[in-house]
Order: sequence, then C-alpha cells, then structure tokens
Amino acid sequence: MEKIVDDFVKSTSLVEMPLSKFQFAYQTGKSTITALQSLVGKIEKSFQAKEIAVVAFLDIEGAFDNASYSSMRSAMEARGLDKCIIEWIISMLRDREISSVLGGAQLSVRSVKGCPQGGLLSPLLWSLVVDELLKKLINQGFEVIGYADDVAILIRGKYDDTISSRLQSAMNVTIKWCREEGLNVNPSKTVIVPFTRRLKMNLTEPSLDGVQIQFSEEVKHLGVTLDKRLNWNSHLNNVLTKGTTNALWVCSKALGKTWGLRPNMIHWIYAAIVRPKITYASLLWWPKTNEVTCQKKLSKLQRLACISMTGAMKSTPSVALDALLNLLPLHQFVKLQAAKSALQFIGSNKVLDGDLVGHLRIIKDFKLNMDIKTVEDWMITKTNYDVPFKVVKPCRYVWDAGGPSLRPGSIAFYTDGSKMGENTGAGVFGPGISKAIPMGCSPTVFQAEVQAILECANICLKRNYRFAKICIFSDSQAALNALKTFTCQSKLVWECIISLKQLASRNEVTLYWVPGHCGILGNENADNLARQGAASSFVGPEPFCGVPECALRMKLKTWEMSSVESNWNATDTSKQAKRFIKPSAEKARSILNLNKRDLRVITGLMTGHCPSKYHLRKIGKIQSSRCRFCQTENETAEHLLCNCGVLYHHRLAIFGKGFLEPLEIWRSNPNRVINFIKRVMPSWDQVLHKPLSITALL
Repeated sequence: MEKIVDDFVKSTSLVEMPLSKFQFAYQTGKSTITALQSLVGKIEKSFQAKEIAVVAFLDIEGAFDNASYSSMRSAMEARGLDKCIIEWIISMLRDREISSVLGGAQLSVRSVKGCPQGGLLSPLLWSLVVDELLKKLINQGFEVIGYADDVAILIRGKYDDTISSRLQSAMNVTIKWCREEGLNVNPSKTVIVPFTRRLKMNLTEPSLDGVQIQFSEEVKHLGVTLDKRLNWNSHLNNVLTKGTTNALWVCSKALGKTWGLRPNMIHWIYAAIVRPKITYASLLWWPKTNEVTCQKKLSKLQRLACISMTGAMKSTPSVALDALLNLLPLHQFVKLQAAKSALQFIGSNKVLDGDLVGHLRIIKDFKLNMDIKTVEDWMITKTNYDVPFKVVKPCRYVWDAGGPSLRPGSIAFYTDGSKMGENTGAGVFGPGISKAIPMGCSPTVFQAEVQAILECANICLKRNYRFAKICIFSDSQAALNALKTFTCQSKLVWECIISLKQLASRNEVTLYWVPGHCGILGNENADNLARQGAASSFVGPEPFCGVPECALRMKLKTWEMSSVESNWNATDTSKQAKRFIKPSAEKARSILNLNKRDLRVITGLMTGHCPSKYHLRKIGKIQSSRCRFCQTENETAEHLLCNCGVLYHHRLAIFGKGFLEPLEIWRSNPNRVINFIKRVMPSWDQVLHKPLSITALL
C-alpha cells in the first residue's frame, strides 16, 4: 500500500508542485553523484573567478526519527495531497506499535514522532518536510545542496566580511527552522570548509546555537573527502586504503600461491568489490589521475590484485600482467568510469557546451560532446500503466501450423529493421504500402525495429482508420517487450507508445511477434524493404533519431579494448612477453578458469619470468643459461616451448607440430601448455612453488 501511495503522490501532487531541484535524494535521475557534481561544479567556478566558496555541511540530528507528525501533515497539506491520503499516512505512523523482546521480557510502545527506518514512504515524508528549509534558504539568496538529512549551504564571494555575515545568517535561518519543527542541528557534527586557493583569508567563524564552529581543512561528504583546494590527495589515500587494507588484505587470508580461492573468484572480487570502491565519484576526482604519483599508487594496487590472481614471480612486470588478464591500467579505468558517470549525469540534466569544463571536460576528452550535442534518445524514466493495445507472442509451433488466426476484416502490416555495414534501415509492408526507410549510420537495429512500428502506426493515423482491426507483425521481441512495459527511458519508444495509444483509441490494435527468416511472405517483404532502406543513402542531417545511451557506452567499450592493446604495443619492456601475449578478453577468461598452480605456470611461461635457466641467471641464482636439453641456445620460455630441437617430438605429440611460433602457443588451449611443460620438466612445478629447491630443477 505504501508503494501505491508513494507512486500516486509522485505522479500527481509532486508533478504540479515538485520538490526543490536542489534536493537530490530519492528522486529519479538524481543520486549522491549528481549532488556532489553540483557542489564541486560550483566550487570549481568560484576557483576560476578567484573567489572564496564557504560551504557549511549540516547534519540534522535523527531527522527521520525526530520529525513530528504535525510537520509532516503541514508539508503534505502545503503540497495539496488528498485529505484521505494524509489521514491514512498519519494513522499508519501514529498507530504503529513498536515491540522489543529481551529474554522473557517484552515491551511495547506507540510512537509519538518520526517515520520508520526503511519505510517506503519515509524518504518522501522527510523530503517534504526538509523542502521547506531548502526553500527558505534559497529565497534568501543562499545556494543549497540537499541529500536527505545532509544539507550543504554554499556562500561564494570575494569579500571576507560579506561572506562571514552571510554565513552567520544562513546558520540563523537553519536554527530557527529546526526549532520550529522540533529538530536540532548537531554543532559537533557540523563542518564548515572555506574552499579557496588564496593564501590569506580573514573570515569570521560563525556560531551555531551558541557554539562557535571552527573552519576545517577538509570534510567527508556523501562518501567523498573534499579538501579546501580540491587537490584530492586525502580522498585518493582514503580510497586506496579501502581498496588495499579493507578489501584485498582481507581476501588475502583466503588465498595463497598454491591454495585458496580460484583465480576467477579473485578476479571477481577485484572487479566487483575493489574497483567500485576506488572509482566511486570518479567523475569528480579523475583529473587527479593525470599526475604521475597518482598513477603509481593506483598501479601498485592493481599489481597487488594481479599477483593475487596469478601467483606470479615478484619480478614480473605489471604491464605484462595487465595484458595477460586484459586489464586496463587503473588510472585509465578511473577515467573510463568517470566518462560513463558523466553520460548518466548529462542524460538527466541539461548541459550546455560551455558547461563542459572542470571535471565535466571528460566528455570532450573522450570526444563524446559531438554525440551529446545531437539529439539524445534517453530520458528520465516515465511510467505508463494505460496500454490500450495488445502484444501477442505466439509460439513457433503456431507459426509452423500457419500462424495465428486473425479475425475477419483484420488489416495486417509487417515491419522490420536491418543494419548492413554501417547503415541502418526500416521497412513497412502492408495493404497499399511498401516503404523502405533509410536511417543513416547512427541508429541501432533495435531503433530501426521501433521506428518501423512507429512509421506503421503513423501511416494508419494518416489513413484515419475507425473501428478497424489493425494487426502489426514484427520479428523483434525486444521492441515488442519495450512497447508493452510500464516504464520507458527511450524517447523513440515513448513516441511509438503515444502513436499506438492514439491509434488504439479508435481501433483495435494488436502487435504480433513473427519469427524472422522463416519464409513468411509478409515478413520477408518487410525484411527486403528494410535492407533496401539500409542500402540507400540517407538524405538529411545526421542522426536520423536520437543517439541511444547504449551506442555511447559501446563507444567507451571500444575505447577500453583498443586502449588495452595500444598500451601493450607501446611498452618498451617485456620483449619476450610481447611475442607471446596478445590482449584478449576471451583468452583472459580461459586463463582465469585454471587453478592456482596451473595459472602460475602459464603466467611464468608467457611473461618469461619463470624458473628457466635464462631467467634464473638474470636474477643471480645460477651461472649458466644454456639449455639443459640441447646445450646450444639460452634456455628461455620461448626456446623451450617453440624451438628446442630435442623437445621436437614432445611438441608434435601435444600440439601437432614440432616447431611453433609464440602466437601459436598463446592461441592454443592453456591445458596443452601445462601438459607439455609437466611432460618435459616434471620438477618445474616444484621450483615454482618452492623457490629454494632450484637444485631439483638443475
């Protein structure tokens, strides 16, 4: 019931009288990242103007627990909520019973204030209450950033006296409002930071409820450490501590060089737990990764993770491990996540080209600004519970039997989308219509399928059908599923839904799934028209329709894959490893599926940092590097795996060839390489896992 009430209030009263745009909690399209982005963006602008930006970070004590019922009622009445809904909410809060059991004793009480922690309506009720404070501060000219009970008040300017008096005024307004609502601001948890790059300031420390608040050098707000100069040193050190001490070192207790968690599980821990800790709010602090010191710190963390996965020797280069496991260097991964976060932010906020400065210039760095300046296809989620048309997906055996039986007088249309090379097209086939639609190079096949259905609906609207039985056949289940769902994030899909609803208001409209390329005449005709559209030149400005978010994400994915390869090709070290390793996501997955012992062997062989005589001589363990088998060449991993004549028959038996190229070894099944090295050198495994027993190998 709370879910229903919450959705109803947000779709009615809050549409007519929305919450403050500076409240970033519990609203679609907003998050801690958008709140932090807004705050940091304002601070960066003050730096550019050579101003001081003083920010007071307030913490309202027990906001959810101490909010009074009268405050909630007043806030709901001010928003014009229905009286029945208000009474139901207040009754739910006031009449709830709270019980506690300890041993054989039980105590039950009724609440007199506050909303339950975890309650579905609690975030909405608190947002309505605190919205009054945000409005009062905004009306007096203060800049505010609210996230639930965390309120940041920003005062910017060049003159110290003016800033000091404005700051004290903001404190007075806040205290007065809290007293009126029966709330308190904790002075001990209130932090005020003057963000500036000036060397000298003469600001007056404000008082909060009679307690003087001293200025701080930094603050932790919404999980991010902000220092007064925004150099991000403290934040970087904090996230590295979280990633190393709190995550990797804890995991290290469950693994060793030859035992413990499997390599693919360690990789999952690093990718799903450690890296997200590091890259949280990367949109704000990614410029820090341009510094060499930061890159070294991040590289050290990733190297520790790679060593944990592979059990590699300490001398193994980090670049070789990154290439072997197809990992982007961590400082570049931070930038990649920042670009993805920027796309999400821009998708729900209007951003002009002049706003792409400071940390938002990541959009230009990835050359995504030209794509975003065109029409984007994503939007804030919209709900649609009124679906007057039907979506039917008959089973294949129904089509094998001739297809679904249509009612007499039904008008059947077939639609399809196609992509040939870089170009996309859509096709519509039906009574009196045979249309091929060129769509240019930017749309996806999914967009072409939806566009074909939209075009068909518009054709029917132009024909002014009345009381007709219209059947639209499409072979795209993804398009049909998107049209029948209750939520929508695509402008193109939403436009198609609106047209179908308009058509269904005076007709009976049914969308059918039809299997593609099965010889069904109508579908084959639509497919040929779609191909014809894709083969034709699009006349007009690109893009044909909005650029989908998935297309931009694919552009970032392509950048990631090419960066891993270009980083590896550009390195001047690891000459032997470069002859073997070609970064590949598929190969990395197959390697990570090995057990700890076998992966350590593979890592040593591919990188050359293994107990071969050549490497042992380089690290000062032995005197001679001659091959123990042929006694003619240096015993490197490449020599043993590819060229040693004495081992010809062993290679022939396992690989099917007597002599091999390094890339043939890399592309072969890793288990074959393991079997080969165990066959020709049974003591190899002992040396790997007991480094002191080198005599066993010699």
